[in-house]
Amino acid sequence: MKALVMGGTGAIGASLVRILLERGYEVDVTTRNERNTQEKNLRYIKGDAHDLIFLKTIFEKEYYDYIVDFMTYTADAFYNNVDILLSSTAQYIFLSSARVYADSKEPLTENSVRLLDMGIDESLFVDEPYALNKAKEEDILKENERSNWTIVRPYLTYNNQRLQLGFYEKEYWLYRILNNRTLLFPADIALQKTTLTFGDDVAKSIADLLGKEKALGEIYGVCTDENLTWNEVLIIYVKAIKHITGKQVKISYTESYEPFLKFWSVPLIEYDRNYNRRFNNDKLINVIGKRSFVSVEEGLNACIEQFIKNPVWKGYYHAYEAWSDAQIKESTFIWQVPEFLGKIKYLKDRYFVYNNS
Repeated sequence: MKALVMGGTGAIGASLVRILLERGYEVDVTTRNERNTQEKNLRYIKGDAHDLIFLKTIFEKEYYDYIVDFMTYTADAFYNNVDILLSSTAQYIFLSSARVYADSKEPLTENSVRLLDMGIDESLFVDEPYALNKAKEEDILKENERSNWTIVRPYLTYNNQRLQLGFYEKEYWLYRILNNRTLLFPADIALQKTTLTFGDDVAKSIADLLGKEKALGEIYGVCTDENLTWNEVLIIYVKAIKHITGKQVKISYTESYEPFLKFWSVPLIEYDRNYNRRFNNDKLINVIGKRSFVSVEEGLNACIEQFIKNPVWKGYYHAYEAWSDAQIKESTFIWQVPEFLGKIKYLKDRYFVYNNS
């Protein structure tokens, strides 16, 4: 069996590639960066998988049993590419997102109402159209004359390099904690239910959908049915950090998430993290069989420990760090701020822009 994993170098994609290789697949992976491997049956193909010309150069030479597509498109770009993708494989797996769903009092299923279905004001999503684009792309697939597609909707997925807390990536919450500064967290988000799924569990579920004829033309939520409040997730993190490092974590709860909209988008916070996100995964289990997902506490504990042993940070948000420090009356040691220009930006924001905010 031969599979093409498009854009498969991220958290879920890397796990999926490993699992497919273990199962005896030949795997090609598209990537924008030069990558070399000694792994048997693994080949990296350098190029932009958004580009129709690049795709044609691949599919002129290869027909794949399976294509798994992790790319992020605009709806127009996806419309232009969808025919060649569907005609070049027996089964095309499209990575959508559970962020497409509207708010719901009940656990979400594949038939739950999407934000797009509500006639929502799309101007609210101009800065971050991700959820609406994914829904539009789902519709493009459903309207296509071919039905050899399967749509999967993961939600928040974690591993030892991606550890989320509310709207924070680890670079914003964990970095502060490990550098002995106070974490600001909104009390209203802390009370919302969420669902976090270990990356390997998501990848295994996607791999198990390959070759399932009954999965063609269908949509599956790909996540655990375990849910916790964000405050319960935070408590897991705090206990793990204290156990591993001995640090006494400092947290200050704000009344509302509204001040954070200076730094994070309305779609991310108001139309996702401020919703209760609980899921019913019966449809997935009915097609792939009973699955034991890693518990959130067990998985986060293991991933935090692995990350602290080998920390890798991706970026530094100078304005947010300065604003947070100003709210708490703290200061970041200047040597902790990366790069010379970064230090200047932090000092300007901390002591001039946000000092009296």
